[in-house]
Amino acid sequence: MSDTVVCKYCGKPFLLQPGKPGLINECPSCREERLFENAKPQKSRREIALAASGGSQAEAKAVLERTVRDLRKTLQRLGCPDQDEEIIIDDYLDGPAVPSEADPSNHES
Repeated sequence: MSDTVVCKYCGKPFLLQPGKPGLINECPSCREERLFENAKPQKSRREIALAASGGSQAEAKAVLERTVRDLRKTLQRLGCPDQDEEIIIDDYLDGPAVPSEADPSNHES
């Protein structure tokens, strides 16, 4: 019995590899390409704060200031050097946030 299958997207034959992710009729390169195409861009914590505040810049700024203050206290308690605090805080705010109930745009209609 042959473990060679033809990809339904590119038409090229490939060997099935047990235990590897993917559908039985799509080759690894097409699967990877399709995953990349379908990936949703993630929102940063700054964007979520603005959306949660109903678009109010002042309210979003207040939420972010509280978040930064709490994060700064935690970093100081952990003994983080001051010059690293700003880098960590910026990375935290600009990094992708985990989808949650706090993100009003995360709810599907």
